[in-house]
Amino acid sequence: MLAKYEISREGSKFVVTDPFGMKVGEFKTQRIAKTEVRQIAKDAAMLETARISIAHAVRKVMKKHRVSRSIAAFWIREASGL
Repeated sequence: MLAKYEISREGSKFVVTDPFGMKVGEFKTQRIAKTEVRQIAKDAAMLETARISIAHAVRKVMKKHRVSRSIAAFWIREASGL
């Protein structure tokens, strides 16, 4: 589910606020603020895809090698070079 970010005007700036009420940033124009919100949405989608991919990889290693989740996760991290 995509979080709802709000754009509000404060004086001469446009402020982007996250769903928890935390300020994400201040921008000179509404257009720039909207661009930032689109980028946040894109980043969130990529993060979700990565999380799903990692979870799938961990399950595959667990099943194939009959190891625990922590061992499988260790080897996935090791293989990723992170």
